[in-house]
Amino acid sequence: MGSIQVLLHVSTDDYRIRKARRPSVATYRRTINRLVGYFRDIGVREFGTWNEANHASQPTWGSPNHAALYFREMHRAVKGRCRTCAVVALDVLDQAGVERYMRRFYRRLSKTFRRRATVVGIHNYGDVNRKRTRFTRNIIRRAHHYNRRTKFWLTETGGIVKFGRSFPCSTSRAASRMTWMFKVARRYRTAGINRLYIYNWTGAGCDARFDAGLVSPHGTPRAAYRYLRTVLPNYIR
Repeated sequence: MGSIQVLLHVSTDDYRIRKARRPSVATYRRTINRLVGYFRDIGVREFGTWNEANHASQPTWGSPNHAALYFREMHRAVKGRCRTCAVVALDVLDQAGVERYMRRFYRRLSKTFRRRATVVGIHNYGDVNRKRTRFTRNIIRRAHHYNRRTKFWLTETGGIVKFGRSFPCSTSRAASRMTWMFKVARRYRTAGINRLYIYNWTGAGCDARFDAGLVSPHGTPRAAYRYLRTVLPNYIR
């Protein structure tokens, strides 16, 4: 049995659209130093600066400048304690405007921190569930424009069971999109995708706004779970 590795990502505690307040850089620094210090001591080696930074549920959605400054502080906090630990510099959703957001993020970084931004997280729900590659491709190209050494982690991805009116409840559709998820990851593996995190384990049910669970709210395996059981042995860790 392999060991479990934790990717600890920072997020807001107020998910109302465009309502969350950004912490000051000084507040972020103080909080991150406490957080990294505690979790590093118990073995965490991978940290994310801010989850889905360009989405309107996050306080960073309108300020890639703050996202860049937060990365600087996270990098210093993590690397000051563990030079071989990893930092997800920027974590973005594949939505309209993501390329512009990234451009502003990188322009706010110094050349030194552009070089240090070696991991970018992608939530490519749109590409996976609409069976396209456009945003994944463009995010990779934009990051490589500023740092050719960047690697990419699909920090949230998977087949959507239910999401508003765009995706009516369907466990079979969600399972079928898992095949596309792996196709996208394979297609861009040589471009730097080297990790994939499927979100999530337990579904919320068809009455919820969002559900991407591999099992039902009661723990019953869904079609996507059964598909993964079949194909995962074909993939190296």
